[in-house]
Amino acid sequence: MVTFIIVPSNVKGKHQGTSINDLNKSSLETYRNHIRNDNPSFPYKDLSNEQFCDKVGISKDGQLTIGGILMLGQRDVVQSHISNFWIDYLEIPGKSLADAQVRYTYRMQEQDNIFGLGNKLVVKLVTYLGNKLGNKLGNKFSAS
Repeated sequence: MVTFIIVPSNVKGKHQGTSINDLNKSSLETYRNHIRNDNPSFPYKDLSNEQFCDKVGISKDGQLTIGGILMLGQRDVVQSHISNFWIDYLEIPGKSLADAQVRYTYRMQEQDNIFGLGNKLVVKLVTYLGNKLGNKLGNKFSAS
Protein backbone atom coordinates (compact mmCIF):
# COMPACT_ATOMS: atom_id res chain seq x y z
CA MET A 1 0.00 0.00 0.00
CA VAL A 2 1.45 3.38 -1.01
CA THR A 3 -0.08 6.61 0.22
CA PHE A 4 0.68 9.96 -1.41
CA ILE A 5 -0.51 13.15 0.21
CA ILE A 6 0.68 16.09 -1.88
CA VAL A 7 -0.99 19.47 -1.80
CA PRO A 8 1.29 21.89 -3.65
CA SER A 9 -0.13 25.32 -4.28
CA ASN A 10 1.90 26.09 -7.40
CA VAL A 11 3.81 23.26 -9.10
CA LYS A 12 5.39 25.37 -11.85
CA GLY A 13 6.15 28.50 -9.85
CA LYS A 14 9.47 29.08 -8.17
CA HIS A 15 9.85 29.07 -4.42
CA GLN A 16 11.47 32.19 -3.03
CA GLY A 17 14.66 31.72 -1.05
CA THR A 18 15.56 28.33 -2.55
CA SER A 19 18.43 27.29 -4.78
CA ILE A 20 20.01 24.10 -6.06
CA ASN A 21 21.95 24.02 -2.80
CA ASP A 22 18.64 22.87 -1.25
CA LEU A 23 18.62 19.71 -3.38
CA ASN A 24 19.78 16.36 -2.07
CA LYS A 25 23.17 16.11 -3.82
CA SER A 26 23.02 12.33 -4.04
CA SER A 27 19.53 12.39 -5.58
CA LEU A 28 20.56 14.99 -8.17
CA GLU A 29 23.71 13.10 -9.12
CA THR A 30 21.88 9.77 -9.34
CA TYR A 31 19.17 11.39 -11.49
CA ARG A 32 21.78 12.91 -13.81
CA ASN A 33 23.63 9.58 -14.05
CA HIS A 34 20.39 7.83 -15.05
CA ILE A 35 19.94 10.37 -17.83
CA ARG A 36 23.57 10.04 -19.01
CA ASN A 37 23.37 6.24 -19.05
CA ASP A 38 19.82 5.76 -20.33
CA ASN A 39 19.59 8.66 -22.77
CA PRO A 40 23.09 9.58 -24.01
CA SER A 41 21.67 11.94 -26.65
CA PHE A 42 19.77 14.04 -24.06
CA PRO A 43 20.67 17.64 -25.01
CA TYR A 44 21.20 18.98 -21.46
CA LYS A 45 23.18 16.10 -19.96
CA ASP A 46 26.53 17.92 -20.02
CA LEU A 47 25.36 21.28 -18.62
CA SER A 48 26.35 22.54 -15.17
CA ASN A 49 23.97 21.59 -12.37
CA GLU A 50 22.50 25.11 -12.34
CA GLN A 51 21.86 25.16 -16.10
CA PHE A 52 20.57 21.57 -16.13
CA CYS A 53 18.10 22.24 -13.31
CA ASP A 54 16.73 25.34 -15.04
CA LYS A 55 16.42 23.53 -18.39
CA VAL A 56 14.51 20.50 -17.04
CA GLY A 57 12.24 22.44 -14.67
CA ILE A 58 13.82 21.55 -11.33
CA SER A 59 14.47 25.25 -10.92
CA LYS A 60 13.49 28.46 -12.63
CA ASP A 61 15.85 31.41 -12.67
CA GLY A 62 17.94 29.63 -10.01
CA GLN A 63 15.06 29.06 -7.55
CA LEU A 64 13.53 25.62 -7.05
CA THR A 65 10.08 24.76 -8.35
CA ILE A 66 7.68 22.78 -6.18
CA GLY A 67 8.27 19.82 -8.50
CA GLY A 68 12.04 20.18 -8.01
CA ILE A 69 11.66 20.33 -4.24
CA LEU A 70 9.41 17.26 -4.13
CA MET A 71 11.48 15.17 -6.54
CA LEU A 72 15.02 16.01 -5.42
CA GLY A 73 14.90 18.24 -2.33
CA GLN A 74 16.58 17.68 1.00
CA ARG A 75 14.14 16.42 3.65
CA ASP A 76 14.18 19.64 5.70
CA VAL A 77 13.58 21.75 2.59
CA VAL A 78 10.69 19.54 1.46
CA GLN A 79 9.10 19.71 4.92
CA SER A 80 9.54 23.48 5.26
CA HIS A 81 7.89 24.20 1.88
CA ILE A 82 5.29 21.42 1.79
CA SER A 83 4.69 20.65 5.46
CA ASN A 84 1.97 18.07 4.81
CA PHE A 85 3.99 16.03 2.31
CA TRP A 86 4.46 12.37 3.24
CA ILE A 87 5.22 9.16 1.37
CA ASP A 88 4.81 5.79 3.03
CA TYR A 89 5.47 2.38 1.47
CA LEU A 90 4.08 -0.60 3.35
CA GLU A 91 3.76 -4.24 2.36
CA ILE A 92 0.56 -5.72 3.70
CA PRO A 93 -0.03 -9.43 3.07
CA GLY A 94 -3.42 -10.52 1.78
CA LYS A 95 -5.78 -9.57 -0.98
CA SER A 96 -7.25 -6.67 0.98
CA LEU A 97 -6.66 -4.78 4.20
CA ALA A 98 -9.49 -6.78 5.75
CA ASP A 99 -7.62 -10.04 4.96
CA ALA A 100 -4.36 -8.90 6.55
CA GLN A 101 -3.36 -10.93 9.60
CA VAL A 102 -0.71 -8.36 10.54
CA ARG A 103 -0.61 -4.59 10.15
CA TYR A 104 2.32 -4.82 7.70
CA THR A 105 5.34 -7.02 7.05
CA TYR A 106 7.65 -4.36 5.65
CA ARG A 107 7.84 -0.59 5.91
CA MET A 108 10.35 1.30 3.80
CA GLN A 109 12.52 3.75 5.69
CA GLU A 110 11.48 7.35 5.02
CA GLN A 111 13.35 8.99 2.14
CA ASP A 112 14.19 12.65 1.57
CA ASN A 113 12.21 12.99 -1.65
CA ILE A 114 10.13 11.19 -4.29
CA PHE A 115 13.16 10.27 -6.39
CA GLY A 116 14.90 8.63 -3.41
CA LEU A 117 11.82 6.58 -2.63
CA GLY A 118 11.41 5.58 -6.27
CA ASN A 119 14.98 4.31 -6.47
CA LYS A 120 14.63 2.25 -3.28
CA LEU A 121 11.30 0.86 -4.49
CA VAL A 122 12.73 -0.20 -7.87
CA VAL A 123 15.58 -2.08 -6.16
CA LYS A 124 13.09 -3.80 -3.85
CA LEU A 125 10.80 -4.81 -6.71
CA VAL A 126 13.65 -6.06 -8.91
CA THR A 127 14.98 -8.12 -6.01
CA TYR A 128 11.52 -9.51 -5.28
CA LEU A 129 10.82 -10.34 -8.93
CA GLY A 130 14.30 -11.78 -9.35
CA ASN A 131 13.79 -14.11 -6.40
CA LYS A 132 10.32 -15.16 -7.57
CA LEU A 133 11.42 -15.71 -11.18
CA GLY A 134 14.67 -17.32 -10.08
CA ASN A 135 12.78 -19.89 -8.03
CA LYS A 136 10.49 -20.70 -10.96
CA LEU A 137 13.29 -20.77 -13.54
CA GLY A 138 15.87 -22.61 -11.50
CA ASN A 139 17.69 -19.42 -10.45
CA LYS A 140 18.57 -18.51 -14.05
CA PHE A 141 17.38 -14.96 -13.39
CA SER A 142 18.91 -12.66 -10.77
CA ALA A 143 18.24 -9.11 -9.67
CA SER A 144 21.88 -8.07 -9.87
